[in-house]
Amino acid sequence: MSEQTTGYQQRPEQAQYGDQYPDDEIDLRELFTTLWAGKWLIIAITFLFAVGGVGYALYKPDIYQASVLMAPANEEGGMGGISGQLGGLASLAGINIGGGSSNQTAIATE
Repeated sequence: MSEQTTGYQQRPEQAQYGDQYPDDEIDLRELFTTLWAGKWLIIAITFLFAVGGVGYALYKPDIYQASVLMAPANEEGGMGGISGQLGGLASLAGINIGGGSSNQTAIATE
């Protein structure tokens, strides 16, 4: 009856194996002692990778590449130029103002 009133019932497996696992804490002193004991291995591996990285950087040929995309300048002026510029914004809103100039940028990128 007392088990029903507390709402907690311990299974027999928990009571039997509960103390089997040790305390799972990280001891910083033990961690640093382990790292200090393996310091020469850490230094050797770091040195090998540093020498390998420098060797690869010196062995690899220098390749420089540049790319450019050119678009024709828009020579329109006055209200025609403004309506062409704002026509794209109006089309995003679903408004067709019509009479827009042809877009030469699409031709230049092809």
